[in-house]
Amino acid sequence: MTRFETRHYSYAKRYGQAKQTRAPMISNMNNHHYVSQCLIKNFFNRHEKKIFIYDKKQDNYFDRQGTRRIFSENNLNITIDNNQLSDKLETDLDKYIEKNFKTHYDNIISSLTTCEGDIRESIKYIGRMGLVGEIRNKDYKKQTDVHMLGVFREISNHAAPELKQNIDKTLKQLDKLEYKTSVDFVKFADEVFSKMGDWSFNIFTTDSKYFFLLPDCTAVIKRHRINDYFNPDALDIAELGMPIDNHTYIHIVSNKIRTKNLRVKKLNDSGVLHLNKMTYEFAKQQVGCGDEYYLKETIKKIASP
Repeated sequence: MTRFETRHYSYAKRYGQAKQTRAPMISNMNNHHYVSQCLIKNFFNRHEKKIFIYDKKQDNYFDRQGTRRIFSENNLNITIDNNQLSDKLETDLDKYIEKNFKTHYDNIISSLTTCEGDIRESIKYIGRMGLVGEIRNKDYKKQTDVHMLGVFREISNHAAPELKQNIDKTLKQLDKLEYKTSVDFVKFADEVFSKMGDWSFNIFTTDSKYFFLLPDCTAVIKRHRINDYFNPDALDIAELGMPIDNHTYIHIVSNKIRTKNLRVKKLNDSGVLHLNKMTYEFAKQQVGCGDEYYLKETIKKIASP
């Protein structure tokens, strides 16, 4: 077996094997959000009790009165454990990334008026949700599935019998899943912060007449060369921009790029539009907003030639 085949044999074997820790098992269809409901609720219009959505692929506006079917997909985070369907990714997401969202969110918002207290831990907690937003997104996962399965099938077509048998077994297991690719969200977020090293943050706010857009990937991320690798083209996530409600936006940046001393800044119309344009461009398909008129006017400005 060649070195190339050995490496992929090990990966396929590991991917197909059961994990040592047993995970909660599921039997029914589950509705999984790729943008957390606790965050979506912050973008509802309190008077109309709706959130307004724009679909840039369909060029279509619509609204919803609840969070259940917004930025969600059936069985999005189901994996296989001990030859059974498992909900572990979803339960870990709830336990380690979503459960204390409101506490940390309230801490950040209260600091805007009191200018007291250390909110770095709260910024980091909510930032972890933003860091995993893209890899949670259904379109991102589908694209990753296509690439991964293509690689597996190509290797299988040219592999030695033992490797081919193992890969084919793995592919058969994956056929049980709606989405094949699984990433440990908690581990991923923690590793990103570790690679960022020391980091700084800003908080942007707006007047009540301006609104930040919520993307279907939770946040905008930017990659830079902030660590040394053998591959000179390897980039790490070094910046995160994330709206946390209609009028508040957090920005986290690695100090390996630059140190931000500014803590809170109130943006005017052009500043909000600049951030919304980045949000719109980074979103896979949809953006949400707490005001229907503002959403339509913003899309006109962003999408106009």
